[in-house]
Amino acid sequence: SAEFWHQLSESPSMTLNIGPLCVSAPTTITLAHGRPNATVRILASRTGGGPVATEAGFLLLSGPVRILKTITLNHAGSAVGTLGYWQQSPVGTTVPGGSTVWLQAYDVANRVLSNGITTLTVNCP
Repeated sequence: SAEFWHQLSESPSMTLNIGPLCVSAPTTITLAHGRPNATVRILASRTGGGPVATEAGFLLLSGPVRILKTITLNHAGSAVGTLGYWQQSPVGTTVPGGSTVWLQAYDVANRVLSNGITTLTVNCP
């Protein structure tokens, strides 16, 4: 409905940024412009970038989608954390360097999706 789309347009534009996806080392993630104190899930796919229409907007991930981490934003609506997941992929198998991974953050309570990120895993020293 028009009211639903108006509510979405008033939502902050939560942004997700991520450092190099090292196969065997933690990766820094940064969330900004989210709702204060919101609980946000970091989602990932190895099969594609969607898009899939949802009531929260476009999910820029193709199934299967896995939850990598849940993060609580601070009072300003931001957070910095790490993902130490790269020994295992979102689908439970080893992720070699050069693999494509799609990522997106989702605030479940407020139904807000972040930007989507497409990146490659790398072999870091």
